[in-house]
Amino acid sequence: MLAGAGPADQREARAGRSSDQPSPGQRSEDPRPDAGAPPDAYESPGALHVHSIYSWDGYGEVEAIAASAQQAGLEWIGMTDHDTLGARYAGFEGFRQGVHVIVGYEWTPFGGDHALLYGEGEVLPATHANTLAPADLIRIATGGGAMAFVAHPDEGRTAVPVIPPLPWHDWSIRGLTGIELWNYMSEWAERLTRWNALDHAIRPGRRMGGPTPRTLAWWDELNRPVAPSVTSRVRDPDGPANDGAVVAAGPRFVGGPRLTVGVSGVDAHGEGFNVFGRHVTVFPYRRVFGTYTNVLLLDERLPAAPGAAREALLGAIRAGRLLFADRTRGDPLGTRFEAHLPDARVGIGGWATLPPGGAEIAATLQVDAEMILYRDGQPVATARGRKLHTTATRTGAYRLEARRSDRPWLFTNPIVLVAE
Repeated sequence: MLAGAGPADQREARAGRSSDQPSPGQRSEDPRPDAGAPPDAYESPGALHVHSIYSWDGYGEVEAIAASAQQAGLEWIGMTDHDTLGARYAGFEGFRQGVHVIVGYEWTPFGGDHALLYGEGEVLPATHANTLAPADLIRIATGGGAMAFVAHPDEGRTAVPVIPPLPWHDWSIRGLTGIELWNYMSEWAERLTRWNALDHAIRPGRRMGGPTPRTLAWWDELNRPVAPSVTSRVRDPDGPANDGAVVAAGPRFVGGPRLTVGVSGVDAHGEGFNVFGRHVTVFPYRRVFGTYTNVLLLDERLPAAPGAAREALLGAIRAGRLLFADRTRGDPLGTRFEAHLPDARVGIGGWATLPPGGAEIAATLQVDAEMILYRDGQPVATARGRKLHTTATRTGAYRLEARRSDRPWLFTNPIVLVAE
């Protein structure tokens, strides 16, 4: 088994799809919840924020990068070269070396405010000028149907003066698709000093401390529900004129009408230095791909058709049906986090109306860890081992964190419970 790959039963396609949502023709007196990740989700590990030779500071050929991802047990990668879709134009989007390659780009204005943009060709046809105001970039990109993630928002490195930090400055912006909460190479550079350089390169995991509390607090605030579900009535064409199904568009949040999705990024460049005319790589792609990993929770195994696979991947990311973890601290595959209501089950990225008696929230891991359940950014339950079970009696956005050896390991996106 390759490093990072989980148990065999976790890697096999799920034969059927289970859902607690009503069928299209079914009528209901209550808004329909979004069930989120299915209970039998197919877990697809991958990496976001990857640079190649199409970036001025990237060293890897896309084909070789994909091969490294496959060797590291990944099924997909998201390329984001600086201000260019060069890898797409060169024909590298799709399956390469057994790995699905998504091509977006990193919007990189001078001094910070970097953003990762992803989307189908028609919604992300070209790069945007990096002279735009960040708020305008987010509005234009997401308004056109693309996804926009703030990159390394709280970066604060000081040990490398020639590479100054590139943080996100305006934290009042709303309408983001998501936030890159955990960036491997950015955090590595932040932990670097002139005294620990050699050991930090050999054993980087010793000093990695996880997302900053400020970044997590921003994410939690953006995902705080602020309004009841928006509902509308859709008429059944085969039914009476005054009949119809009540359909919910979902709760609204501080950050906008959708969840602000949390992801991790590797920020891999294939960095190195030249020795006697040869490039020596300090952080090979294969090594970095074994660290911060996003696990998408799909309805089934990735389709063979590149277009359908890309749609499934981008759809799961946009919906927040994912968790992310540092695989050097443990295999995240097999993680379960869900809420159980009297007549429904809600998975990661989903929402439902909180019943009067509350909802049962359960988490299961495949390895021992310290688990912390957060509601709107505040810890509400903890457990040690492999299981957490508690009753949620208050509305809010619930997410799970897990730590191993007293270090951050795993983060889920929220399950949201709203008032009637």
